[in-house]
Amino acid sequence: MAAVLGNTTLTDWLSALGEARPTEKNPQRTLLAKHLDDFTARYAFDYFIHKDLGGFFRRELDFFIKNEIMHLDDVEDEAAPKVELYLSKIKALRKIAHKIIAFLEQLETFQKKLWLKKKFVVETNYCVTLDRVPEELYPQIIENKAQIEEWKRLFAIQEIEPSTVGPGFSEPPSIFFLKANPSLVVDTRYFDGAFKTKLEASCADLDAQCGGVLFHAENLHALTLIAICGGPSERPGHSDETTR
Repeated sequence: MAAVLGNTTLTDWLSALGEARPTEKNPQRTLLAKHLDDFTARYAFDYFIHKDLGGFFRRELDFFIKNEIMHLDDVEDEAAPKVELYLSKIKALRKIAHKIIAFLEQLETFQKKLWLKKKFVVETNYCVTLDRVPEELYPQIIENKAQIEEWKRLFAIQEIEPSTVGPGFSEPPSIFFLKANPSLVVDTRYFDGAFKTKLEASCADLDAQCGGVLFHAENLHALTLIAICGGPSERPGHSDETTR
């Protein structure tokens, strides 16, 4: 390792990567950061997949030949050798162009099939109010810091003071606090599989009790999944279905 780091060529290369390549938004950007930004941007932008690229290119090729290569208005006035030259040029152009089009069409067709391939649902979670959660699961909820922090952020439970209606907030909250606030929403993404299994087993027909469905996916695959499973009015779904 010492021999590698001591190599003069490598040292010069590392030094070159540290040279400044500033922009208006990032005046401290280095050459290495520039290359990393270019690489990540290349694979992060949205792109369009043509549903019939081969047919489009072939139609455009015919249009190009008629308007740019062979002017039909001049054919009548040209001699036979000139017309033969036109035809030879057209044949050569079409032969090469069709090979290029076939290659591009093959790539585009593969991308289209890959894009249209049915995706798997890799994660499903529920958002359930406490009044539907069995009390035997309350101790696990109290110990889940991520869930408590979400309640603080969304519902400001840390500001609840003791009253005749119920106890105030404590750290961690008590079981009595959970019972006094049955509208708090438990998000199962913060819990393990055993918790989810117990929750689903305790609720009779949990799907029928759900009031909405949220998909975290591309529009195409989310709409496809909705069409297969039925919309929220027909099949109230899970709080979050993540597809890949």
